[in-house]
Amino acid sequence: MQPHRWPDCPASVHEAVDGFVTLVSGLSGPSLVGVYLHGSLAMGGFNPRASDLDLLVVTQSAPGVTFRRPLAAWLLEHSGNPHPFEIHVLTMGDLHPWRHPTPFAFHYSEAWRQPIRDALARLQDPRELMPATDPDLAAHVTVLRARGVCLCGAPIAEVFPEVPPDDYRDAIFRDVGDAQVTVGENPISTVLNLCRVARYLADGDIPSKAEAGAWAAMTLPEAHRQVAAWALAAHRDEPSALAPPRDRLAAFVRYMMQQLGLHSG
Repeated sequence: MQPHRWPDCPASVHEAVDGFVTLVSGLSGPSLVGVYLHGSLAMGGFNPRASDLDLLVVTQSAPGVTFRRPLAAWLLEHSGNPHPFEIHVLTMGDLHPWRHPTPFAFHYSEAWRQPIRDALARLQDPRELMPATDPDLAAHVTVLRARGVCLCGAPIAEVFPEVPPDDYRDAIFRDVGDAQVTVGENPISTVLNLCRVARYLADGDIPSKAEAGAWAAMTLPEAHRQVAAWALAAHRDEPSALAPPRDRLAAFVRYMMQQLGLHSG
């Protein structure tokens, strides 16, 4: 399956994203600065059967519980039906001045589904469950500035500051720091994330998972090229993609962690 980008994605993706934009526009009113798309759908690597819809919402003033509760309820109903959402809501004060890790007003991903469901059932503000900051935002904002899409509102460059390279590097290194564990839980994503970090360190490029996998499949030593090529094919839902044995995956992770200067266990 050929991966998609925003302009040519399936109708179900447009419907999900458009529904989200309509919701937050209504909840935010004049405080809304904009809604922005980053991640695989912005970069042309979106798999409708596996990828998240990655969105950042920015408001002028801090949204209250009357914003967060209906937003959370909508996401519980629509995320994963059929496409999972991963969203952050930030204020202009969260972004300016830039800080890392970055504060935020609300977050949702499928990992937060049950805690948020429980909070709503208790009539609790789901924001109370969440940390004050998120180091991943350094990566999200960097990707957005490089390759993101403004769905509505002010232009990206006017809203989002430049992220210092050290902050971006810290964020992407955190993302692969437990690769020895995650390769057993989600081998495709782990392999491609390692490739993405290696590509950035090699030439400063900010690739999608698919682009990073294609690069690694041409540049790594032969045994590891084959693992990268498998992950790329599996990411694209190609029927010929047969998973490598566990020892090959483990060897790939050890090699990549060593190349990145991380402890490989």
